[in-house]
Amino acid sequence: MARKKNAARFPQGVASLEQIEAQYADQWVLVEETHWNKRGQPLAGRVIAHSQDKETVVETGVQYGKQHPDVQLFLFYAGEKIPEGVVVLL
Repeated sequence: MARKKNAARFPQGVASLEQIEAQYADQWVLVEETHWNKRGQPLAGRVIAHSQDKETVVETGVQYGKQHPDVQLFLFYAGEKIPEGVVVLL
């Protein structure tokens, strides 16, 4: 069976940020970064916590960071970044 052209090859338990965002739509997600592009931006990682409540995920991140001080964590919202109808002025 042929692999998809853009299918990423990551170890078990690690997923691309695109896969994570699709799986945890409309939730806050905390990821332990495991793979980066040449500019140092995260590409993939292991989900540590997810919830619609940001504070719950942040608290988990604080505790996880204390237990694993050498890991890089990435917190993001896996949903619509700017709601439809909202205009942002810079």
